[in-house]
Amino acid sequence: MGKITRFGLAVKKALLERGLSQREFCAQYGIPENRFCEMLHGIRPGYKYRSLVERVLQLEVRGSETYPGWDSNAFIGEERSCAGSFEGRGLTRR
Repeated sequence: MGKITRFGLAVKKALLERGLSQREFCAQYGIPENRFCEMLHGIRPGYKYRSLVERVLQLEVRGSETYPGWDSNAFIGEERSCAGSFEGRGLTRR
């Protein structure tokens, strides 16, 4: 299991409470799955989609004031990977 931010944990909990998968949520709100996963795992700050996610799921998670939603010290777990990422599929970049 890869590292996940406090924001990511709050999102996953909210989705679980609503009976939605990440894939269903992304499809319903037009969020690319890879960006959503990267946002939850802190790989990217997700500026474009974070406010939408917070509003829809009625979340209020504190982040860094300089980079809202991007707190590199807020990881839970050991690895910084995302199963839906490019590298996670065994592909290499050119």
